[in-house]
Amino acid sequence: MDIMDAGSGALLKRHVLPRPRREAAWYALTPSRLIAMGGLGPDGSPAATLEHIYTDDFFVVPGTALPTPLRLAQVHALPGGQLGLLGGLDAKGTLGGELRVYHPKEGFFLTLATLKTPRSGAQLSTLGSSWLLVSGGRDAQGRTIADVERIHLDQGKVQSCRPAQPGVGALAALPLAEGSVMVLHCGPRQAVYRIPPPPQ
Repeated sequence: MDIMDAGSGALLKRHVLPRPRREAAWYALTPSRLIAMGGLGPDGSPAATLEHIYTDDFFVVPGTALPTPLRLAQVHALPGGQLGLLGGLDAKGTLGGELRVYHPKEGFFLTLATLKTPRSGAQLSTLGSSWLLVSGGRDAQGRTIADVERIHLDQGKVQSCRPAQPGVGALAALPLAEGSVMVLHCGPRQAVYRIPPPPQ
């Protein structure tokens, strides 16, 4: 694992990880503390491991195991200091749509909701203080997904908040200051639209 200077690109440190973590979901909890969830295990199958990696002194601390072995899941910071782990492929290669919320301080997972359309490579962003917006991505057959879904982070309900547009997928989703989200779509014609924050 190489640690680079963000400004100059210079190599600051190089560490050898105890085991490979290909296709894991990574997140920086602090500038010197990383978290790696799932990925491929030594035998090439999805792993359920969660590990905290401290980069200053470089040591690895095992954490709570994932509810299901996963690879290629996505992680996103949620309000309140939790992390959302979305989707991923299980040991059978099935693409999941579950949103699992990880509480780093308490060290446990809670499965909160399931997307109506499981997807990988979606754009994730918070919408207001209570919603996670999931835009675009690809389905299990690799086809572009047009619709946008939002998940209520307190109630776990899932809503589709934009009609499907064939051949269109989200390239980016940018949160705005007033709580709305700007989504850039691609397709025959690129389009930018704003999703306002839902009522609290």
